Amino acid sequence: MAFFKWIWENVLKPAGSFAAKYLVKPGVALLVIAIAILLAMLGWKELKIGGILGKLLGRKDPDQGMTVETANSIPPGRIDDKGNLIPLGSSDSKGDTQVQVVKVEGGGLFSDPNVVKVTPPGADKPITVPLPSGVKADDVSHVILISPTVSAVVVKDNTGVSKQTVDDLLKKYAAK
Repeated sequence: MAFFKWIWENVLKPAGSFAAKYLVKPGVALLVIAIAILLAMLGWKELKIGGILGKLLGRKDPDQGMTVETANSIPPGRIDDKGNLIPLGSSDSKGDTQVQVVKVEGGGLFSDPNVVKVTPPGADKPITVPLPSGVKADDVSHVILISPTVSAVVVKDNTGVSKQTVDDLLKKYAAK
């Protein structure tokens, strides 16, 4: 019995992990790529397979909370006249205010692409921010809440929304 345990631990188990890591996962990744190409040829242009491929090829998920925690930390040089740290939401001597950062909640498969949800600091439930015409939830980089009813939506740099479309939207809403 010890012989079979030794064979399992020293031969079969490492061979299985080697096969899974270097043969099976890349094979599945190639299959996913082939299916994605086929779907793109059939007209499904908005297909996103980067997350699936990253998981198959061993890429670790980034720590999503770290960027929000970093943005909400107060820099050591942000002090008032008395030498105390200036808290979030308070302006310094120049008038600059460090606001509290919260994540834009990602939508799911069945979520409305014309709105994003954000939970403001101190609120229990998220608020829904309607997006301008032509802007989808995937295009949103961040939302600036000015008041409960006024918000500004900033799109990502690599979005499909053209500069002209953004300019047209700004002219349309600025005229009101």
